[in-house]
Amino acid sequence: MLDAFHTVGESEIPMRFFLDERRTATRGIRLTPEIQEIAAVAPMQAMAEIEARWRLVESAWSLGISRSLVSFENETGMLVSTNRHIPLTSARDALNGYQKGCCFYCYRPIGTTPEATDLADVDHLFPHVLQRQGILGTVDQVWNLVLACIGCNRGPGGKFASIPSIQYIERLNRRNEYLIRSAHPLRETLISQTGSDELARHAFLQGVLNKAIEYQPSRWKTEALGNPTF
Repeated sequence: MLDAFHTVGESEIPMRFFLDERRTATRGIRLTPEIQEIAAVAPMQAMAEIEARWRLVESAWSLGISRSLVSFENETGMLVSTNRHIPLTSARDALNGYQKGCCFYCYRPIGTTPEATDLADVDHLFPHVLQRQGILGTVDQVWNLVLACIGCNRGPGGKFASIPSIQYIERLNRRNEYLIRSAHPLRETLISQTGSDELARHAFLQGVLNKAIEYQPSRWKTEALGNPTF
């Protein structure tokens, strides 16, 4: 008999959204009534995020890979397994939950479904030019990915290959720590890419920023076009 509790971080909550019965006669994953209730009332964006999270977990189980082995593939917009290069799920769906359908930089509403007229870009906060110039290693990692509106990413006055202002670095740090504390399926990926504890992760981002501004001292920022939601 499986217990009725699930954990978030180190705490237990009296609810499960699925039961892992692979070692029982059922040999599968059983969804609980609680997740079915959420599915009945949740907005489509929320359901897309739930599905993306589930795909990350399910893929890790089925492929026998660690959830810390995840990177981004620019050509497809997918998160992929680093060691096997197998698509896992949409980066937009996996990242959108924290941003709540808003641009990371200006808070303007963004879309995450392919048919959306305001489809968000998956932006590298520290730009690819730093990798091409040998300033940084790969920037195609989860810790460096955010969702941005087209205007902020590549519109007139957009960020393009600029180094972002310190306020966005701090925002990125808060986002990463939030995902780690919330036991998001990308938690292990973020830890493996940036550090095992909060101080180490802060030092990692500071080190990246120091290298970036040594190469390009100027900083990019934009005005807020919506209410701060994160």
